[in-house]
Amino acid sequence: MKLSVELTYAIMNDDARLDEVASQGVAAVSVPVDFIESSRKQTLKERAAALKSRGIEANTAHPRFGMYNTEHSLVNQYSAPRGLYLERLKDCFERIAIAGAKTAPLHTGGACLPEAPDWLWTCARSRSAPCCRKPRRPE
Repeated sequence: MKLSVELTYAIMNDDARLDEVASQGVAAVSVPVDFIESSRKQTLKERAAALKSRGIEANTAHPRFGMYNTEHSLVNQYSAPRGLYLERLKDCFERIAIAGAKTAPLHTGGACLPEAPDWLWTCARSRSAPCCRKPRRPE
């Protein structure tokens, strides 16, 4: 089993700190989302190479996420914020790949919880921005 630690933005940009992390036997890391979102694509490539040259695998990165009707949620029933999140998520996944991370979880905003209603799962799976409306209760 490999244990993974999440690096900070500062460590990702500091070769001496990466050397220190490698010398401590760290073999797998999670790349921080703030680094992924704010770095130029060329920087992401360079830092992925810096990790690899030290024998460190970028095994994961976590996109931002939230629960029902929050800013970073697949289950936001309002078109504008959900559409914006879907675009940001698409860009984030592309950047995660450039950074060399092997895995990025797709958080469902609570749609997979046992108590979640069926319409929430339908919303999480939808590809379009105006995806879900909570069903009305029968009068």
